[in-house]
Amino acid sequence: MDWQPDEQGLQQVLQLLKDSQSPNTATQRIVQDQKLKQLNQFPDFNNYLIFVLTRLKSEDEPTRSLSGLILKNNVKAHYQSFPPPVADFIKQECLNNIGDASSLIRATIGILITTIASKGELQMWPELLPQLCNLLNSEDYNTCEGAFGALQKICEDSSELLDSDALNRPLNIMIPKFLQSHAIACVNQFIMDRAQALMDNIDTFIEAVSPLWGPCILINSLSSNRLIPILVNGMKYSEIDIILLKGDVEEDEAVPDSEQDIKPRFHKSRTVTLPHEAERPDGSEDAEDDDDDDALSDWNLKLIPHLIQCLSDKKALVRSIACWTLSRYAHWVVSQPPDMHLKPLMTELLKRILDGNKRCLSSVATALQSGFLPYCEPVYQRCVTLVQKTLAQAMMYTQHPEQYEAPDKDFMIVALDLLSGLAEGLGGHVEQLVARSNIMTLLFQCMQDSMPEVRQSSFALLGDLTKACFIHVKPCIAEFMPILGTNLNPEFISVCNNATWAIGEICMQMGAEMQPYVQMVLNNLVEIINRPNTPKTLLENTGGPQAWALATPLPASWRCTSLRNIRDNEEKDSAFRGICMMIGVNPGGVVQDFIFFCDAVASWVSPKDDLRDMFYKILHGFKDQVGEENWQQFSEQFPPLLKERLAAFYGV
Repeated sequence: MDWQPDEQGLQQVLQLLKDSQSPNTATQRIVQDQKLKQLNQFPDFNNYLIFVLTRLKSEDEPTRSLSGLILKNNVKAHYQSFPPPVADFIKQECLNNIGDASSLIRATIGILITTIASKGELQMWPELLPQLCNLLNSEDYNTCEGAFGALQKICEDSSELLDSDALNRPLNIMIPKFLQSHAIACVNQFIMDRAQALMDNIDTFIEAVSPLWGPCILINSLSSNRLIPILVNGMKYSEIDIILLKGDVEEDEAVPDSEQDIKPRFHKSRTVTLPHEAERPDGSEDAEDDDDDDALSDWNLKLIPHLIQCLSDKKALVRSIACWTLSRYAHWVVSQPPDMHLKPLMTELLKRILDGNKRCLSSVATALQSGFLPYCEPVYQRCVTLVQKTLAQAMMYTQHPEQYEAPDKDFMIVALDLLSGLAEGLGGHVEQLVARSNIMTLLFQCMQDSMPEVRQSSFALLGDLTKACFIHVKPCIAEFMPILGTNLNPEFISVCNNATWAIGEICMQMGAEMQPYVQMVLNNLVEIINRPNTPKTLLENTGGPQAWALATPLPASWRCTSLRNIRDNEEKDSAFRGICMMIGVNPGGVVQDFIFFCDAVASWVSPKDDLRDMFYKILHGFKDQVGEENWQQFSEQFPPLLKERLAAFYGV
């Protein structure tokens, strides 16, 4: 028989939910500090919460949704201690009500499902994925949409696990289900990682999405007058958006910080990759890029003043998104005369430091970038403390699981990512903070954590610290390199990518001193290159490490072929310096692939002067070595455009 609530207990829970929505600070504090803690002492409190969410349809949607969000927080904090009947009841109610008539309730149930799944329950909830996939066949729109929403969240949070043997590769069944136009959002999570199940169905995927391209082009060309107003209208926050984003709460500075304030549900760890660009067969695209830049500047001149005005909007959501949007244009703003945009922008941003809304403050910190320097020390120390406490709790849980709860490592992931952001934004200024902390010791532990997301963020931080303050990283290289080598596993693509990037940054700093550590990483790098369907971004990162230059000569064709398609940037510069270093160490190793090197060199539009000199010396050195006649025979193989570019830029 289904669990049924006690009427008095139900009324008590409903009163709690009503009080939670009160604008009165004192009432909010009583709810958080007293009532919620008191009710959490009862094992079936979570049954009441799921009951209100799924069955009490007479209540208003915000109250029902809030019940689900409180339950979600309890799941994240205490799920391991839920009695099995309570956990089973929650799971059953979620699946039975994923097609609720309210889109807000469907979204809340989807969030709850993926939160349960993220607690390691994908393996312990075998009926979840099959039932959600079966619901996709429903003729009821709400049921189908709710199932899709839940699956999309699961795909976003657990894409690597879904493509592993741990769950018997459910993607083999799920991917064909997703191959419908309404399901592209689900499939998108697996495109960059080139999940094997998607690769097996790639022809079906292309066939399914191809018919969508033509109508998009036709609509864009024939119906722009009707399309643009629709798109602009869609940019407005709906009532549901405002409820979910708490946009109706304008001033929340007096409200105690909750988990959600510092830990977004869809937190994405930093993944350092090279940009994935289209091939440029000729110089015409460069001219187009210049035109695009001019057009962008024209738009910026009109757009920036409007966004600066929005920083003073009466709505907190508008102030917040204006701060975030302006942060994307920071480089352009500082490149203009200061009086034009920079001074009015800084004036408004500094006013927002006093903003009463937390979301605005977060966006201001992003927009200020290096201007955050005076405030960085307490933030840095808070992050280090979070990492240290989480590691300590994990150790206590491992040793005495009956006495301690498992830590929520999302806190540690967020802290590691914020430290990466500080290192990247502050550059060398972060050195004194690192010197006064034990972050390198903590990083050593995080790099060996069992949770892939922790390792992923750890390697990103290692790479950023290597760039910013290598003096503190260098003493740890002997301990770090074996860990980096063992994490060059493409099964965990994001971890592997960040480990590869960190190795490249270390190689750039170490130079010839890297020699003792080459064999720790070389074999795994070769395996990545030879592996079918390796994501292109990962191939590009493996092209960069200068460890290749110190290793046994290997064909350079794969590196040159992948790197030629990247636009000029720092990562491409780093990768080509590694190739040039390899040629300098062993010129004979590249002779058979020299045409690929020539083609890759010609892909540069404006290399730095010292890199251009490297190219010049290598090209002319090769030409002098083989002689004029042999060079002419060799260059006859070049396509006309390649021959023209090498002659124009390097005189060969």
